[in-house]
Amino acid sequence: YRFQVMATDVLQHPRSIRMNTDNATVFGIDKQSNTDVIVDALTAAGFPGQSISVLFPDNEQTRQFANRKHTKAPEGTAFGPTAHLELDGSWGILDPAAGPVMGALPDALAGMGIPDDDAELYGDLVKAGGVLLSVRCTVVGEGVLAAGILGANGAEQVVSREGAAASES
Repeated sequence: YRFQVMATDVLQHPRSIRMNTDNATVFGIDKQSNTDVIVDALTAAGFPGQSISVLFPDNEQTRQFANRKHTKAPEGTAFGPTAHLELDGSWGILDPAAGPVMGALPDALAGMGIPDDDAELYGDLVKAGGVLLSVRCTVVGEGVLAAGILGANGAEQVVSREGAAASES
């Protein structure tokens, strides 16, 4: 069962989301396979693709989705030394000269604007099969709109963090 709630629906039925800044990141977990619907609703509401990041449990799926939907691939998943690794990596030594490799997950979460105090929760939810969505908000009111769209389209654990804007790259 898929449903879509657009920006006009969210604005007509405001939710109690606290957001008083123009520099924030809104993130949530999709467990219902609504990722395409959520991203389509965000772009229809005017969020540029480079403000939206989506992290699947698999790096390849993350890269393919970012390419198909023209969103920003999370750091460490598209290129660089961790792009070919599993998200949670290997804590063993893969190369005696390189030492232990952590995987792409810490870089991806940081690049998506996930604060350190939330990283373990969201990292575990992704490793358990959830899809993490992150929306960088730069205009007053965007945070409320983004959070409303995520929540209304089935995303769980929707949170807005002030000053947690994802890094530009």
